[in-house]
Amino acid sequence: MESSLAVTQKIIRVGHRSKSKLLEPHNISNLKKVLKTSKLRNESFSKLESGTEQKLFAKREDLNKLILSLRKKIEENDQSWKDSLMECLTRYKEIASMLSSVQQHESAMLARKADIVGLTTSGAAKNRSFIQLLDPKIVIIEEAGQVGQYFSPVLKS
Repeated sequence: MESSLAVTQKIIRVGHRSKSKLLEPHNISNLKKVLKTSKLRNESFSKLESGTEQKLFAKREDLNKLILSLRKKIEENDQSWKDSLMECLTRYKEIASMLSSVQQHESAMLARKADIVGLTTSGAAKNRSFIQLLDPKIVIIEEAGQVGQYFSPVLKS
């Protein structure tokens, strides 16, 4: 993927395991950090993420309280805790899923501005819904580190 930098700087790398210093500024998580710290981030994503994170934190607090009271209810052989726990866990998962969706939509919005979006085969499998959000015209999926060898002859011309 590094060799693609000779053609365009509008590259976004999705994934955390790249050891390339050249691609580091193109990593989507690094780009999102820069947007957050520089206040250039889309305000609606920021508000939505912040609100969802607050809901998730509150639900985590509810879970902690429920777990603390759980011991007493089990000792008393009170079965009502099961329903409460399941309801709380279900809501927690729903909120966590909402947060993930907001973050994924923001990533897709950033990636649509790139000429090249790079993922490994594992990353493509893990981020299938992200790729669907992108709706790319061309998809090239290769094993990690091998895409550059296919671009090299084209770049030398």
